[in-house]
Amino acid sequence: MRSSSVIEISDSDSDASPPTSSQPATSVIDLLDSDDEHSMPSRSGSSLSQFHLRELTDSDDDELPPTFTLSASQSHKAKSKRKRDSDSDLEKERQKQEKAAQKAAEKRHKDAREAAKKDYQRRYKEENKLVSDKKTTLKDMEIVFPAIFAEPGKRPLYDTFRDRVAEYHMTVSLAQTREVRGLDVFSWTRTRRSEYNIATREWDPVDEYVVKEATAAVYLEAARLVTLLLVEKNGPDVASQLRKAFLHDHLQIFFIVNGMGAFIREQGMRAVDVKDQVERAVASLQMAEGIHFLYTESIPDAVERLYDLSADLGIKPYKIIERSHLPFCSDTEQRSGTSLADTWLKMLTQVHRLTPSMAEGIVEKFPTPRSLMEAFERAHTGAEIDGMVAGLRVERNVDGTMRKRDNGIDRGISSKVGTTLWGRDPLALVVRGTHK
Repeated sequence: MRSSSVIEISDSDSDASPPTSSQPATSVIDLLDSDDEHSMPSRSGSSLSQFHLRELTDSDDDELPPTFTLSASQSHKAKSKRKRDSDSDLEKERQKQEKAAQKAAEKRHKDAREAAKKDYQRRYKEENKLVSDKKTTLKDMEIVFPAIFAEPGKRPLYDTFRDRVAEYHMTVSLAQTREVRGLDVFSWTRTRRSEYNIATREWDPVDEYVVKEATAAVYLEAARLVTLLLVEKNGPDVASQLRKAFLHDHLQIFFIVNGMGAFIREQGMRAVDVKDQVERAVASLQMAEGIHFLYTESIPDAVERLYDLSADLGIKPYKIIERSHLPFCSDTEQRSGTSLADTWLKMLTQVHRLTPSMAEGIVEKFPTPRSLMEAFERAHTGAEIDGMVAGLRVERNVDGTMRKRDNGIDRGISSKVGTTLWGRDPLALVVRGTHK
């Protein structure tokens, strides 16, 4: 680096030589204020000034001022720093956005899990409600009418039935073709939203799906049934055809027979013989194939038969489960007894297959619950408990008619009473077993 020269004007009397090229840049030139004109070389004032100007302006044109070089370096460093800072800010912003997106995704997943959990709990409660009204199950059922009921002469039955179940939101549809060749068959499907868990004895919610019921009902006019049973004699073949078509070996089969009463009356003198022959053929087919017969004489009659059959199918799985391990549970909406004795009587009738007449026989011997409980407590063996109420008098049948024989409670019913009222195993199968 090179510094600028300094000119100092001094009043010193000392002699000084003019600066030379060997003097450093910081040399001081004294302009002597002296009267001795011989002590200085004879030189004009302009020569000294020119020397000084040359000294001031004598510089290397190839060398940049140091201040300019420093500024460029700092500028480059500043730019680099700004770029690094900018890249760092962008990276921080990117990481911040990624974290925010990840946090939002985790929140969505958490919310989805919570919503799914709440939905499952809601469906669980809904599916495990006690089902005691057949009508409430019809919303999940669909009946498919045979294609023949699209014809004008048969259409009224289809339309009337659809109106009958409209308030229960049951689905009613018409088949496009015959499901079994030569037969007009009613079929049913069910929409399922839960599966029964045998281990927990509860309904587990599942995704909705549709399953075909293992039930078929064949619609026959009376004359066609008579021909089938008495002339063709191929009732068993019909049952076999149905089981193959439905792919179910234990298919429940119904024959809905229309106009049998009118057909028998039309036989005149042969009416009694024809009726006897038909009844024997029907009984034989029932015993051999387990087919159930339903008889109708009019459209309203047929509609009610189909309605009852559909409702029974709707509640069937719930009834099977109820009777498999909880047959002792009372029906819902039971009215209280008018007295203590009447209440005790109603309590006894909630035991599976125990009729009101049987309950009256028990109450006659054991007028209070305490008296029966004390009798159970005095028993020494399970056999005594099972037979505690066996043989007690039963005066009437279920239909109210008087019994003519075997007018006592059998041991099977007595065992159910003992297991229900005195059993200690909450999971005991009352329907099957006896008290051990």
